[in-house]
Amino acid sequence: FVTVEASAFNDLRGEDIIATTDDNAIQASNFTGDTTSPMLERFNFDLDAGQLIMTFDEPIARSFIFNSFRIRESAANTSSFIALQGGSSSTNAVMTVVTLTLDSTDLNNIKANLNIATSSANTYLQLLAGAVNDTSGNPVVATSVNDSFTAVSVDNFTPDTTPPVIDSFVLDMDEGQLQITFDETINITTFQPRRLTVQSSGATDGSAVMVPITGGSFPMANSAEVTLTLTLSDLNTLKLMAGVGVSTSNTYLRLFSMVATDMSGIVSVELAPLEATNVIPDRSAPILNRFVLDLSRDIISLTFDEPVNASSLDFTQFTLQNSSVIGTSPVQIPMDGTVISP
Repeated sequence: FVTVEASAFNDLRGEDIIATTDDNAIQASNFTGDTTSPMLERFNFDLDAGQLIMTFDEPIARSFIFNSFRIRESAANTSSFIALQGGSSSTNAVMTVVTLTLDSTDLNNIKANLNIATSSANTYLQLLAGAVNDTSGNPVVATSVNDSFTAVSVDNFTPDTTPPVIDSFVLDMDEGQLQITFDETINITTFQPRRLTVQSSGATDGSAVMVPITGGSFPMANSAEVTLTLTLSDLNTLKLMAGVGVSTSNTYLRLFSMVATDMSGIVSVELAPLEATNVIPDRSAPILNRFVLDLSRDIISLTFDEPVNASSLDFTQFTLQNSSVIGTSPVQIPMDGTVISP
């Protein structure tokens, strides 16, 4: 239907037309709907903000099939690609420019792949059929690599310029591990555990109980999540130190500069100590690894696999015997020693 104001235009003699109002609006004698599929005109990729900004030739409905969006290495059919899995979206006022903010998983997968989206030279976008529709429900023209219209090269590429930071960490005292989560994929070959310190508070003035990390082992895979298995020495130091590593309230991780670099070579900077999101207590009982009997000094030295509370030792529960088989030794000597020294 259409309504027209009387002053909208005049006839040839300059007379106003007869107005049509809401009460007598004129119905269209014929209506042809929009049957033309929208086309992607260009796109920008902001690796730093994690955003894909696409410009279409007509307004787009805000409903997307994310895995139909592919970031490709090149336009070639054999090139590698990463299919998006999720995120959030927004449009401009006329709905022709769509901004997809990638979720952390997609963004980290892209950053971990050094063949894709490291510069404008290897950043292409492919849209599969049904990736997005216009406001009339027409599906976008697929940028199929099997047709003449192939994956589109990026119009403007913004590199990652933000240093990586640690989002959270868990201290597992049972497994002897620091489970560290960065906000983005890091180059694992640059990870420096010695730049980390576990401490009892967020203080940086030296008042906290501090246990510097001296090393450890970790999987050599580029990832946002790093599991650091502590050295036995560091783990035992943590167990011996009072007031640290017992709960989240007394477990902080201090990050000095150059802990790691991200996949763009941006070096991490020093940040305020971060409180643990969880501390898993030591649930494993100590194990006696070996002992030495020195009859010349009338002492027996016990070596456990972890620090023990010396005052908890009950020598009435120890027995010397001349066989490794329990209960069958013909010679068994209960112990009743009372002098304990660490």
